[in-house]
Amino acid sequence: PVSRTTPGGFTSTAQADWYGGQFTKEQSEASHRQRRERKAKAAADAARGPAPLPETGDPAWGVPVYGKDLAVGDTIVYLGQHYPVDRFEPYRGSLRGALGAETRTACSGDWEMTIGPNAVIRILPREEAEQPMPSAGSGRELPQLAVGCPTCQAEPGDLCTSHSGTRPRRNDTHQTRTAAWAKSGKGGDR
Repeated sequence: PVSRTTPGGFTSTAQADWYGGQFTKEQSEASHRQRRERKAKAAADAARGPAPLPETGDPAWGVPVYGKDLAVGDTIVYLGQHYPVDRFEPYRGSLRGALGAETRTACSGDWEMTIGPNAVIRILPREEAEQPMPSAGSGRELPQLAVGCPTCQAEPGDLCTSHSGTRPRRNDTHQTRTAAWAKSGKGGDR
């Protein structure tokens, strides 16, 4: 048998207060004061604006941009993976007050990330993503281009792509494409 130390059958007065909701007036006032202070701090942080962007560092880790500057076509670098943003959806969660009124959800296929307007997000450098397709002499002479690629679904004549379709492979093709090319008889003894 458990010894009962309070009239309500609780093992301690703290447990009785917790389950019984019997907080002292001082405890209740302290809780309300702390809540007001947290709200005031959040409002002051929002009014101050975003923190300065950090140094770029290694471009492979992505370059920092603010969430409000993120656009469709940018490629988010998150935990070493690349997620090309294909759309934004309205944010419906409970963090809008903490993250800002312009909070939205960046989507890459089924992957989603909540983006506050002042959040610092790392993306692949935009100049890399905006480079035109290479011309002849930049991988276009690869004989494997005679067949389509089973891995990235590149059409015959088009370069294979890497990083979820964001970067053309200028110097080689996927191994599956090379195998398909060899199997088609266009590859000779290769």
